[in-house]
Amino acid sequence: MDTRVTIRFSKESRVRAQGRLLAAIESLRKKGEISDEEESLLLKQRPSGIDQADQVVLRYDSREAAVRAHGLPAFTKLGWEIRKLGWAGLEFLAYAPLRRKARHSRSGPPKRPVLYLPTRLVSTTLPHRRVRGDEFVRTNGDLRMTLKATRPAGLPYGVYPRLALMHLTTRALLEGRLHFLAAESATDFLAQLGICDSGGPRGSATRARKQIRRLGSTAFTWERKGSRKRGQDADWLGFLIAKKWVIRPGAGMYITLSAPFFEVAQS
Repeated sequence: MDTRVTIRFSKESRVRAQGRLLAAIESLRKKGEISDEEESLLLKQRPSGIDQADQVVLRYDSREAAVRAHGLPAFTKLGWEIRKLGWAGLEFLAYAPLRRKARHSRSGPPKRPVLYLPTRLVSTTLPHRRVRGDEFVRTNGDLRMTLKATRPAGLPYGVYPRLALMHLTTRALLEGRLHFLAAESATDFLAQLGICDSGGPRGSATRARKQIRRLGSTAFTWERKGSRKRGQDADWLGFLIAKKWVIRPGAGMYITLSAPFFEVAQS
């Protein structure tokens, strides 16, 4: 009888593992301790999660594949670097999943993790393309949104700030508080958004970081036709998404949302 033990990891565990893996690869690259071929090999790895011993788990379809990976110099360097960064190391797990026919159900395909976006940002979306100048206005019915860049970096546009907004909105709903630990590092935060930590001026990580900085320094204003700019309505004029974005080395990235955005996220 062929007995297999299924080890399941949560999405959060997988994201944390990916963040650790990318951080270690980046550290090795900066120190010149891995070749381009080794870096390419390591970047193709998709960790399953973090086990009870705080190790990053790499899972393979067979014991032979796990043994081969364990014996490669690139993985040895990676394991040592993960330990140097303060974590337990790497675990190579041999696991051959049983293949079963997909079950049909009335509920349709398997459910995916749900992300949320405030109603106001669904009705009045961010720019899709680069905007000239430091102001952008979008109107939908009687709702008018104005974006104002508070720094020379410019206004956010494209998919990356939308991903960040969905992530922050979802965390605000799940955490139920303004201040929370968003990620273990900036690289981990990008990993949670599904963005690979690729460098270079045109790399996805480089472009995402620029867009997130633009998002963090953009003032949002929502107004309805006929409304008066006084009392509670003043809270919707010129507020930032977050009051603080703080990265504490070794402790993680902490975000303090602004009270107006936290209220918008609940809608």
